[in-house]
Amino acid sequence: MFYLKKSQFQSVNSTSGGTPARTGILRKIIAALVKSWQRRRTIMVLDSLNDQLLADIGIRRAEIPQVVDAMLQNRAKIAPSQPLVAPLETPRDHLRQAA
Repeated sequence: MFYLKKSQFQSVNSTSGGTPARTGILRKIIAALVKSWQRRRTIMVLDSLNDQLLADIGIRRAEIPQVVDAMLQNRAKIAPSQPLVAPLETPRDHLRQAA
C-alpha cells in the first residue's frame, strides 16, 4: 500500500519549485487517483462477499457500484461532532471522580 502523509506532500511541493497553480493541480490529480483507488478497492471487497453476507448488510450484488459511490460521497459530507468510540475508563477513574 502507498501512503503519503500531508507533511511529506507539502515538502515535495516546497522543494519542487512549482507555482501554486501547479501544486493545486497536482493535489487534485492525486486526490482523484486516491478516490478512484478507494472506489475500485471497495467494490472489489464487496464483490468478493457471498450473496448471503451481502443480503445480511442489505446490498444486492447489482447494487454494489451505486452503494460504493453513495458511501464515498457521504463520507466527504459527514464530519462527526463527537468521537465515534467513547474513551475507555481505566480502573482508577472512579477514584478520581470520588476525590
